[in-house]
Amino acid sequence: MPKLRTKSRRRNGYLGIDPGASGGIVFLPGNLKGIEYYEMPVSEQDLWIIIDSIAPSVELARVEYINPGMFGVHKSAAAKLYGSYMAVRMALTAAGIPFEEVQPVKTWQTVGVAKRKKNESANKWKDRLRAKAQQHFPKLDLWTKTKGLQLKVADALLIAHACRKDNMRK
Repeated sequence: MPKLRTKSRRRNGYLGIDPGASGGIVFLPGNLKGIEYYEMPVSEQDLWIIIDSIAPSVELARVEYINPGMFGVHKSAAAKLYGSYMAVRMALTAAGIPFEEVQPVKTWQTVGVAKRKKNESANKWKDRLRAKAQQHFPKLDLWTKTKGLQLKVADALLIAHACRKDNMRK
């Protein structure tokens, strides 16, 4: 069995991951200076490079839970999403990062986002998540980037923020 490596950086940050194709990865340092954000990589190698580089500073990661048998989602899309979710779990495990799976509704309750309405389009929903992320992190340089990147990362930013909030209370 390979030895786990240790690095000297202090683990005081939180990682939020939305594993979908239009998702992202966000690292929130304990002092909120130097927030890192990435759109979800398309390859396992790129995912590993990101996770491995952040690992020494991560106290806890949260990953949006993906149900392998999602109702109303085409089988091939569900399989791809679940594969991405499992790749994220494996990368976190290999990097020695403790993680939690979180139902999306728990994140929304923690950060103050009302549930998605039955007739709300995916675009409107993503815009609401983006607006809430902007409300919590108004000075983040992400908001000067393309709207596409903002939409991909906003959900992960809220997941990381909820993780941080919940763990600061402990």
